[in-house]
Amino acid sequence: MSRYLTPSKVALLCLVSLYTEGIVPNTSAVPILSFLVAHILPVRPGDSDKSSRAFNRDRNHAVSMDELEEVLAYHASSIPGRSVWDLLLRKMWSLDCCDALESFFADIHCIVEKPREELIYERDNGIVPVMDRMLLSRSSPLGAFVRRAQLEFTRLQFHDSVRLWRGFIKYRLPTYRAWARRHPSGGQSAVDANLAELGLDSGSYLGQVIYRNIEYDSDEEAGISTKDVEQLLIFQVEELQRIGGRVPDEVRDQLEYIISTGVTVPSMSHYIRFLDAWKAGDYPSSFDNLHRYFDYTVHSRDRSFYQYALLNLAILHADFGSYAEAVSAMQEAISIARESHDMNCLNFCMSWLYHFGKAFPEEMKHVQNTGMLGSEKEGLAFLKAKAKETESWGLLMGKKGESLASVFENVVKSSYLNLTKDLRTTMGPQLLLEASLFSRIGLTHIASLHCDIFRECYAKGAPVEDHLKIAYRSSQLRWSQKSNGSYRRYTAGRFTVTQNIGIHDIDLILQLSFLEIEFRLRRGHYTQAMAIVEDIAQSIQQENFDVLTQIRLLCYKARILEKTGLPQRGFSMAMRAASIAHRSRVLPGLWEAIRVLAVVLLSLHEFEAASEMMESIMPQVLELDDRYLTARSYSILVDANMGLAGECSSTSGGDGRNHKTADPLKKKEYVTRALAYIDCSYDEYEAIEDVLGQSRCLAAKPPGFFKKSTEELSRLTRIAWNTEALSTPTKPYKLLDFEDESSVASCKTMADRAVGGFSTADLDYVPATATEPAHARFHGSISTKLPNNWRVERTGYAAFRNRDKGYWLFGRLFWDVDPYTYLALRVKSDGRRYTINIQSDSIVETDIHQHRLYTRHHRVHGRPSEASSPLAAAAEASEVNDINDKLYPGGIPPSLSDIPPAETIISATTSGSAGWETVLLPFQSFVRTNYGMIIEPQHSLLKNRVKSIGIGLTDRVEGPYDLRIHRIWATNGISEEEIEEERRICGENALTVDEGVRTLWGSKKEAFPSAEQEAEDKKKDTQKVAEKKVTGTKGLKGLKEEWE
Repeated sequence: MSRYLTPSKVALLCLVSLYTEGIVPNTSAVPILSFLVAHILPVRPGDSDKSSRAFNRDRNHAVSMDELEEVLAYHASSIPGRSVWDLLLRKMWSLDCCDALESFFADIHCIVEKPREELIYERDNGIVPVMDRMLLSRSSPLGAFVRRAQLEFTRLQFHDSVRLWRGFIKYRLPTYRAWARRHPSGGQSAVDANLAELGLDSGSYLGQVIYRNIEYDSDEEAGISTKDVEQLLIFQVEELQRIGGRVPDEVRDQLEYIISTGVTVPSMSHYIRFLDAWKAGDYPSSFDNLHRYFDYTVHSRDRSFYQYALLNLAILHADFGSYAEAVSAMQEAISIARESHDMNCLNFCMSWLYHFGKAFPEEMKHVQNTGMLGSEKEGLAFLKAKAKETESWGLLMGKKGESLASVFENVVKSSYLNLTKDLRTTMGPQLLLEASLFSRIGLTHIASLHCDIFRECYAKGAPVEDHLKIAYRSSQLRWSQKSNGSYRRYTAGRFTVTQNIGIHDIDLILQLSFLEIEFRLRRGHYTQAMAIVEDIAQSIQQENFDVLTQIRLLCYKARILEKTGLPQRGFSMAMRAASIAHRSRVLPGLWEAIRVLAVVLLSLHEFEAASEMMESIMPQVLELDDRYLTARSYSILVDANMGLAGECSSTSGGDGRNHKTADPLKKKEYVTRALAYIDCSYDEYEAIEDVLGQSRCLAAKPPGFFKKSTEELSRLTRIAWNTEALSTPTKPYKLLDFEDESSVASCKTMADRAVGGFSTADLDYVPATATEPAHARFHGSISTKLPNNWRVERTGYAAFRNRDKGYWLFGRLFWDVDPYTYLALRVKSDGRRYTINIQSDSIVETDIHQHRLYTRHHRVHGRPSEASSPLAAAAEASEVNDINDKLYPGGIPPSLSDIPPAETIISATTSGSAGWETVLLPFQSFVRTNYGMIIEPQHSLLKNRVKSIGIGLTDRVEGPYDLRIHRIWATNGISEEEIEEERRICGENALTVDEGVRTLWGSKKEAFPSAEQEAEDKKKDTQKVAEKKVTGTKGLKGLKEEWE
């Protein structure tokens, strides 16, 4: 095999020869020279393409004839009618035999300037220099290429030169037709001119003996050289070291095939085998191949790379757990690097040994005692001075609990260096470091964002180890957000298996130990859990004690002591953990320590202190996005509020403790808070599939929970027993009945006071009187005055809705109004433009379906009639139009307009001139909105999962408002039962109900009446409509005509 020359390099030599003949015009000189230099000069480290791609047999490292044609065909030469490509073909095909190739290389030195001694000799002997062509400088890239090509050809043995000639024939063979078309009178053979002179072709016996079947013979040796193979192996080594994976099977087969052809670079092949065995976990094979590689290297390169052999050996020993051998090899590598002044190797060795000492301090004690490496501060100063490209010391300061500002300062410095120096290979560790830092200070969402940045921007070409570490960090961050229920699926055998694997990573060992502690705590094995905690504390050296690990161990110990009836000892542990976490700014550990401290306070009956402590940190706990910690924190708030409620129910105690004065209102407030916190805790446990936690939340529910469950089961049983699900329901489905005071207490009011506005909203219970039923009064005042806050752009709204229905035995409780057509409300309105709001369990939690509440006293023009001036009225109208354009970009829907749509039903049942009235709104007419804006596409309301129903006022008309609500229910029309109910409420002044509202359920009409009966019914309807017009009772049609 040739050391340097290949057929493609012969073609490049022909092109260089053409360039020196002066046939390339000035306009084409720059692109042709650029092409030559790009393929002649060696690739510098860092300039090669780092994208991983499989090696194939197309010889991408060589210049193909198609590539030459693509570059040269469009450049005209100084000869008319001929391009540079045509002349190159003529030059290449002029080499018609092996002897011509020998002559070409023998005379190629003529295009290069002669050395100074030869020029002096020619001058002294009167030899006239040749001036018919351009001469290349001996030190130029082209001149050096020509000189080396001639030198390498003279070194070739005869069989290698013949092999080069055969390769050149096959290389140029695809262009034979193009050359013959340009030179029809040439009559030259496509293989060898000597065969043509003898009247033979390539298929003759002589041709077969010399050239074999050259058109179909796959002689790979002629296309590559030893230098090409060496560069290919170096590239593979760089890729393996950079990415960190194993050699792909396809690439391994190609390399084995190339090496088997006779390439003389065994040392690099041994190194590739070493890397492949190392990543495969084959310790003996990797050890043997490493020794073989450096045996060859040391003998050939005079020990200049011996320190790198020791460096690789130390890393190999460390990866396979032989720490003593690793330290010994690294010490020797440092000594030799110092002797040879190899600062790069010395810097890397010192950095590796420094971090190794932080991870395994017990292995470094005898090294530190000798003083060979200096003190820790001296080593850190040396690394800071020499390793600017990897200045990542934030993790060290984070572990030691130093200033958070110093940590971020060093992280920013490291990021600056990585970005300015374009160190893409170090961006993975950099982002991993930042993710770890942000997770330590409680900003888990930013930590997750850094992991996503790596996957989106730096994953391509990154080492496999970085991929694994980022994936591991992401899984840690998502572990607390997803299912924690897998604890109950663990068995003791799984922990035994993981321990017997022999993991050498300290972080993984600690994580497995923490998982086992949690497992033992949930199983109630407190003695075993305490033993694991003590073992971890003793196994970790005090100088290498990560504060986060220390805090977690203290919290576990405090929890164990509290569960075993020793709260005082647990109190001291929790206080110590909280103090360390606060000093070190490890916020997740601080919230966990405070939670454990609150548990201890609960065991000591300090309910108020525990409640205040947990309420103060709940926003930060929610920001941490740890669902398990959030669920346990809500559980503590439940216990604290129930304890406070218990204190409010008695005035003294036998234990001499001071109890609060009995206060029923306070007790009710605490119980209400506890119920809300139970629901919140249940939601978090449900999100992580923790069945045990859900069971505890359900067990903590008061008797009202079981009452809800009993009522819901009774309703569903009644529907199933009466087979009501097989037909349209005829009875109304009561949703909110404000004759019961508890219905008013189960609702909450909302107004713009929450953002600094001045509107008020109250919902009061009004007992029954002789003339009116018990009902709820929604009243207050609307103010459009803006607060002194630039973020608030609009005010002037008030609303109320029922609280979530909570839970029953089978999960969250919803209203199922799917079988019903209308939402019915019995109200007494002051005429303002109220809106009905229905919220269902949709994907977007903030979506609300709305419908205008139309009544007989509904005012079309809601603005006061005493407008100050026409100019003010015009400005007010312009503001209203701007708001409408923003809220309703597609126009105001009919169900939200001032004019009620035709399908809305308003009964004429009234009590006096302004009494109670019943309004029926079709569910299908409700409009999907989000924060008051119409949302497209319009999805229908999830009628089987209705969470809440409420009424709001957003007309932005300043002044008081007053709306009375008696009942809200779902129905398919006004039945006889509902008519009797209205007569009961409205008394003697009750007017007749619109015939369009009355249903015929329960009547004994035929299912399919005859034609005579239909005519009679139509005649009666006409008479009743006439009676309505006489008595003045108007239905929907009459009201709409009056408003229009």
